[in-house]
Amino acid sequence: MNDRITIVDTGTGNLLSVATAFRKLGAEVCVTSQAAEIQRATRLVLPGVGSLDDAMLALTQSGAKAAIDHRVREARVPTLGICLGLQMFTLRSEEGQSPGFG
Repeated sequence: MNDRITIVDTGTGNLLSVATAFRKLGAEVCVTSQAAEIQRATRLVLPGVGSLDDAMLALTQSGAKAAIDHRVREARVPTLGICLGLQMFTLRSEEGQSPGFG
């Protein structure tokens, strides 16, 4: 496995800004919503803006939700949630119906 930063595309944020910031710090970056890429991640970033419902639905439909859950809970991959990305790790949001990762 490599040490690149995998930025998860939830379809709800400005990924270019996040990726550019990490690249300026000298990091190798991969932006993806593909479960296979997330399964190989050694560092995860979940950015996002907007609705927890929309983000969790997008992650579920792409297969990324299960991959993230596995990498964080079982593989203990270091993970950074930014804005909505951090809220995704809660049990639920007052702004929607979908459960988060808990």
